[in-house]
Amino acid sequence: MLKPPNSSRWRSLAVATVALAFGLGGRDVARELSAGRFLRTAYSEGQVISVGEVRGEIVAMETAMTVLRTSAGETVRVPNNMLLNSVVRVHGADAQPTA
Repeated sequence: MLKPPNSSRWRSLAVATVALAFGLGGRDVARELSAGRFLRTAYSEGQVISVGEVRGEIVAMETAMTVLRTSAGETVRVPNNMLLNSVVRVHGADAQPTA
């Protein structure tokens, strides 16, 4: 005769699965928030930057995204984590190294 599945065992497995999924997703959110805090000290609104193939003026620095306006007037939202992990070129007067 087959025994019915142990419901507490299945419940524990379901809770562990949800906790793992939340933990992995939470790590990405935490990384984006951390990147946003750091980038606010490295860049400021009004600066013109290039990252990858995108060049534009920083018009907003949000919690998880930085918003750029291109010379064509397009609005581009760049994930802060991408700015932190990529080569970013700063154009204009702010690009000069300080001694």
